[in-house]
Amino acid sequence: RGIIMHMSNYLEDGLLNHLLSNIPLEFTIPYLALYTSDPTDAEIGIECSDVNYSRQSITFDTSLNGETSNTDYITFLPFTGDVTITHIGIMNAPIGGNLMFHVDLSTSKIMHDTDELRFHPGSLTIRLS
Repeated sequence: RGIIMHMSNYLEDGLLNHLLSNIPLEFTIPYLALYTSDPTDAEIGIECSDVNYSRQSITFDTSLNGETSNTDYITFLPFTGDVTITHIGIMNAPIGGNLMFHVDLSTSKIMHDTDELRFHPGSLTIRLS
């Protein structure tokens, strides 16, 4: 099992409104984002801003028993300088958009200008319970 992520306020409200009040919720391709501070459920953290940084799309397995994990490698290219990654989040757009899930990294990752950051298949898990 991989890193288990938490839902943001945006997604919690959207799911409840969609399921219980028949208010549409748009579903899009998910993107992995890197943060240098805690985004929190309210999405107030600081996302990376390096010139070489961009969110990476994620593909997930079909959910089973309320759980799903990423199916492919997710790779971030080296940054132009040192950046400390403390949290990751799943967004609903490649730029802007809304935070859906987030989690702190058990150990912060200092990215140097020669480092690539890679998440293996199955390393990111979403579980609803």
